[in-house]
Amino acid sequence: MVREMKDSGIEWIGEIPVDWNVVKVKKIVKSIDNGVWGDDPIPGIETYKVLRSTEQTVDGQWNISVPAERDLSSIPSLSKYAVQENDLLITKSSGSNDHIGKTTLVTQEIAKQKFFYSNFLGRIRVSERYSSKLLWYILNSSVARSQFVYLQNSTSGLGNINSEMIGNLWLPMMSLTNQNRIASFLDSKCAEIDKAIEATKASIEEYRKLRQVIITEAVTKGLDPGVEMKDSRTGYLGTIPSKWGVKKLRFFGSCQNGISKGAESFGTKGYPFVSYSDVYKNINLPIPSEIIDSTQKERSLYSVEKGDIFFTRTSETIEEIGFSSVCLETIPDATFAGFLIRVRPINKELNEKYSSYYFRSDIHRRYFSKEMNLVTRASLGQTLLKNMPILIPPMDEQQKIADYLDTRCSEIESLIKSKEKLIEELTAYRKSLIFEYVTGKKEVPAV
Repeated sequence: MVREMKDSGIEWIGEIPVDWNVVKVKKIVKSIDNGVWGDDPIPGIETYKVLRSTEQTVDGQWNISVPAERDLSSIPSLSKYAVQENDLLITKSSGSNDHIGKTTLVTQEIAKQKFFYSNFLGRIRVSERYSSKLLWYILNSSVARSQFVYLQNSTSGLGNINSEMIGNLWLPMMSLTNQNRIASFLDSKCAEIDKAIEATKASIEEYRKLRQVIITEAVTKGLDPGVEMKDSRTGYLGTIPSKWGVKKLRFFGSCQNGISKGAESFGTKGYPFVSYSDVYKNINLPIPSEIIDSTQKERSLYSVEKGDIFFTRTSETIEEIGFSSVCLETIPDATFAGFLIRVRPINKELNEKYSSYYFRSDIHRRYFSKEMNLVTRASLGQTLLKNMPILIPPMDEQQKIADYLDTRCSEIESLIKSKEKLIEELTAYRKSLIFEYVTGKKEVPAV
């Protein structure tokens, strides 16, 4: 039997079952409240954990971020900022517009730990006439997202939302029995989808690990398993093919830190600029997306030429230090960031494509982790980099290794892309499923 539908009168909701209605959020909640202000703790006074914001987890859900401790003892009526089970916390302000309006359902585990919430969040306390879980699904669906975008644009408030905007969101309304049935059904279906997404992401991670193993094995042991080996005399390198050489980087190339300029130098005009992200994310330099207002002298000193190898120089953690990217073609008039070190080869001992793989191998992670001292920020100095041992195979062997890795890595990348596409499809299906059931376009099957 086909379900009888009617026009909801709300563009983003569309048709709904004839026995449903639409209602604004403010009509079905007890309150929409703002959180506590301030960030600085007062020493010597008991601290409380504060829920600051919501962040996306690997399964596409939005969960409460790791709380930060701060003093709230001087704030009167502190209890009014405490969260309860089934409260909804919604992101009102964020550095990313994609995060605005993302909503978290407070679990029993969170509620019992005496948490409070910050001014970046709004707390929605739902009345007994509506299911908090179903409202959570709706607020994280395209039904709410479309309305948030419209309200932000119409009020020039892009980047922030307020209690009035939240209260004026239109929702489909049905009986409480139906609300609970839909929420329970979506719990079951979304759990299945999330499990499939998690398994696919785990598979992608395994492929990435395999790619690193293949790269590291090829650039440290070569392609001939029967080749004669010798002691590298460098502990973490172990044995290497007998015809390979070992040379410290200082004898291979010269080092140069990047350009340091203020934010006013970046804008809509200027010359290509290789950023930290360009190097960190790419085995070979892409066409730079940023530009900088640089002088002729700066473009000469911080130039970007074919064969140059760039390393990430500074970060919060050792894990992000020493990532490399090789320039395969000169980028005219380009400069590079101060958070990078450029190594310019002074001879032709390394093939550029081989270098791309070699300096991205795990062998360097061991060197940096062993030698680097982490203080407040991890920093890769030129002295440390210059002392890094480099394996140098014969040129013809370098080309064979590069060709081999091109083929193997291309195969693995193809598999990764197919799995990433599957995740996109599963995520889109999840969103579609939620929309269709919360708006009644599909009916929960009878048990």
